[in-house]
Amino acid sequence: MKKKQGAVPTKPLFEKTNFFVYLIIVLGALLLRVAFRLKILNRKALKEVRALKDPVLVIGNHVSSIDFLFMSYLLFPKRLSFVVARNLYYNDSSSWALRIMKNSIPKRQFVADYECVKSIKKMIDKGISVGLYPEGRVSIDGTESGLEPNIAKLIKWLGVPVVYVHFKGGYLAMPRYNLILKPVKAEAEAKVLFTKEEVDSLSVDEMHRRLKEEIRYNEFEYQEKNHISSGRKNTALGLNTLLYKCPRCHAEFKMEAEGDTICCGECGNAARLDKYGKISALPGGVCFPRIDLWYKFQKEAVAKEIEATDDYKLVCDDVGLAMNDDASGNFYAAERGKLTLSKEGFTYEGEGGKSLFFPIAASPSISFILGTAIDFFRGEDIFRFCFDREMMSTKFNIATELLHNKYYKQRQAAI
Repeated sequence: MKKKQGAVPTKPLFEKTNFFVYLIIVLGALLLRVAFRLKILNRKALKEVRALKDPVLVIGNHVSSIDFLFMSYLLFPKRLSFVVARNLYYNDSSSWALRIMKNSIPKRQFVADYECVKSIKKMIDKGISVGLYPEGRVSIDGTESGLEPNIAKLIKWLGVPVVYVHFKGGYLAMPRYNLILKPVKAEAEAKVLFTKEEVDSLSVDEMHRRLKEEIRYNEFEYQEKNHISSGRKNTALGLNTLLYKCPRCHAEFKMEAEGDTICCGECGNAARLDKYGKISALPGGVCFPRIDLWYKFQKEAVAKEIEATDDYKLVCDDVGLAMNDDASGNFYAAERGKLTLSKEGFTYEGEGGKSLFFPIAASPSISFILGTAIDFFRGEDIFRFCFDREMMSTKFNIATELLHNKYYKQRQAAI
């Protein structure tokens, strides 16, 4: 299928957000502040942030899809341009908003994107502050992801003050496995992380270290400590896309979730998730007390598999390949085939003879939808691999990160 160009922008409009659009964003954030009973921490620091006149780089922890609303509110009256994942332009729930805002900066996730970097610089030079999330994606399990490796180098190159926004409670309100918004008690803080003088004087390594310290979080520890209710009846809805491995029989991709219960279809092991984030085993069951701890168990299991062999492979024999179509702003089904992950990268062998390879040497992670899909970016093309037989994408992500860390992390840090 020949793709028409222009329906999905490759470059932003280098202007401030339209005033009326910005007003809608701020009003939406105000409504959410009331709904979340949002507590603003450190108002003195917030006052210093709002006193900044020149353009700044604003970074934040990424716990939910609505983080940008709270960042916009805290940075008032600055009208921000946001760096966003390019595949969001093909998402019906977000594409319309991005097209209205016009000045969002598209980013190919977890690959070098020099066009994005140049757009950030040009936006700053135009006097417009830029917001970005250096984890590169919304939190998977309510804890921080690794930082994009070159974020400190970007800060040094831009040479402008850096503001940090930290949001607590967003994942509880809109967890990665269930994107239905349910406001909860939340906290937010904004502060100047690096002044312009510090950006000029500090080393890249020192800035990276301080960034890592600031961006640490655990939403389930926050929930437990503050006894926060999610307010949900169907607490486990979608949880099987994240927690795919049974802790009793160790079967994978057999978990089922309904209401407040997650159950293994292989051995019957079952557990219940309450509205305070506690997981309790049903009679005879085996589980972990929190979602992040269960996810950690899965990561440790994959790590053992990788360490057990020098030729680790994760294979899906039947995966669908979809491609982005700029004319419609959607994906279309291309063909089916086999997807294999090894220490070199992802290899796709299509039933129609199509062959693709995506190396992981320079990619610390992948863009994925829990359980169901993985996205790879090459030029203007997005290759989406869809798992409609077994929900394997979450394990593919874990394995990619572990393989990259084992074979390529030190090499990449030296570049």
